[in-house]
Amino acid sequence: AKELLEDLRDEVFLCTEEQFQSDRRALLPMVEKLFAMTAELDRRYAERKRAQNALDFSDLEHFAVRLLLDPETGRPTPLAASWSVRFAEVMVDEYQDTNQVQNAIFTAVSDGGRTLFQVGDVKQSIYRFRLADPTIFLDKYRRFQDGEEAGAGEPRRRVLSRNFRSRPQVLEGCNDLFRAVMSRDFGEVDYTDDQALVPGAAFPPGEDDALELDVLDLSFLGEQEEGEREDKNRLEARWAARRIRALLDQSLMVKDGDGTRPLRPSDVMILLRSPGVVLHHYLRALSEEGIPWSADGGGDLFDTTEVNVALALLQIVDNPRQDVPLIAALRSPVFGFDGDKLAFLRAGAKGDFYTAVSEAAGRGDQACRDFLTELEELRFGAGERTCRQLIWHIYEKTNLLGLFGAMPGGQERQDNLLALYALARQMEDSGCRSLFQFLLRLERLRQTGAKLPSSGSGREGEGVSILSIHRSKGLEKPVVLVCGLSRRLNRDDLMRPVLFHPVLGVGPKGLDRERMVEYPTLARRAVSRQLEREMMAEELRLLYVAMTRAQEKLILSVALTEGARALERLAQEAAVPVPAAALERQQSVGAWVLLH
Repeated sequence: AKELLEDLRDEVFLCTEEQFQSDRRALLPMVEKLFAMTAELDRRYAERKRAQNALDFSDLEHFAVRLLLDPETGRPTPLAASWSVRFAEVMVDEYQDTNQVQNAIFTAVSDGGRTLFQVGDVKQSIYRFRLADPTIFLDKYRRFQDGEEAGAGEPRRRVLSRNFRSRPQVLEGCNDLFRAVMSRDFGEVDYTDDQALVPGAAFPPGEDDALELDVLDLSFLGEQEEGEREDKNRLEARWAARRIRALLDQSLMVKDGDGTRPLRPSDVMILLRSPGVVLHHYLRALSEEGIPWSADGGGDLFDTTEVNVALALLQIVDNPRQDVPLIAALRSPVFGFDGDKLAFLRAGAKGDFYTAVSEAAGRGDQACRDFLTELEELRFGAGERTCRQLIWHIYEKTNLLGLFGAMPGGQERQDNLLALYALARQMEDSGCRSLFQFLLRLERLRQTGAKLPSSGSGREGEGVSILSIHRSKGLEKPVVLVCGLSRRLNRDDLMRPVLFHPVLGVGPKGLDRERMVEYPTLARRAVSRQLEREMMAEELRLLYVAMTRAQEKLILSVALTEGARALERLAQEAAVPVPAAALERQQSVGAWVLLH
């Protein structure tokens, strides 16, 4: 009870009218100045675009609104009326992802909305970061009469609840979960019978375990030494790869036309909320299990900086007396020698560049000493490792994945390095095990003009797909694994100095000038609270999108570093339906799944 009261204290907005007005008076000049600066920036930016005869994407929308709606009255202009008569109907798909500007355009060219036909599912509105506003859809859904109950000429709604994608068991699991956790208070819409998914497709008889929830007990991580502690994401990735391998080995049968066939790697999709920082764990785990994969990316490995750096490191491990790869390695982010430094080394010695570096190290050049020490560590035991093992050894010793992952386009760069690792595994399986053989085969490929795909261990469409949930929208696969559900909800946007909400307005911090401390104003707390609720509603909809991608089998994984203690804590709040307040207190989507 004490803990609940502590949580409740943060929900109560305590402020006298005098305090509120005092904050408003103090902050008003700063907010006005901020808005004036924003307007001035917009004006200057527009001038630059006009000077260059250029438009950006949002200009197309906003200029269209100016042409179609009177800025004073908001009524359609004569131009809008002339366009409206041209269309018998204006049909809009994915209406749940409409923003206010787009909605104004649709309404203006459809005779005030009288010829507007909209299709969408508000539970799949996942683009708030693009200003998609699900309340537009919800407002009409709640106002419009159902089907034939509406009078002539009145707006009406029709609920299309039949699902032609998934097995009944998958849909039953989705309905069971979202009936318990999605509501108007938490998720912005009540998951009623109208919203529930009704099976519409015929499937051959299959296994009963079409829906699977796996809770991984990683409490042992807390017992490991700090420096030796395993990465939670790496362990979950290994578990996912082994689970996929088990499904492939047991020849799970999936629908194929009117019959069935054994499961293929291309029938499997792994969905992650934000693949960027954890993707390399999943690619490595799949490669270790011998499972082909495909991930975002493309192009030729030979054209990428990061792969050329990795190849240069492999070449100097094989033979450091090669000037071109040696200089490439020294100039890379791994060692950071600049052009002046390299020129100085070249001018100060005779012979090859390795000799120049060695002589500089002998004269006390610390950077050269460090390089030679690290190179010796990389070369030590290299002959006893397969090429694949050596590549991963180099990645770990030089932190190559981390270095390139921190650069612009970091995720794609990491994918390319992992694709090189996967390629080494493929060649190793075909008998190319030594470093010399691997480099020789790559050089022959380069000379013949062959291109290597810059991500994936197989051709596109042949391997396990690894996607963000946003990228999976509209896709479907027989088997879907939704992983990383224990990832903490991202509240970073709520930490910004000034918060904005389209309805509540501005939420700035206050400043006590005498004590020089910042404090949250009532306005900021209100805006922050509403933004947090909307963020959690979006995360819940993302879970809905992810779960409804599965056709035959859906697997959810939640990795708990506290193990049984976390489950015991959740059990104290578990209920059906789960109260909104209990859901709001949780730190991850996985906790919502486990609560019901």
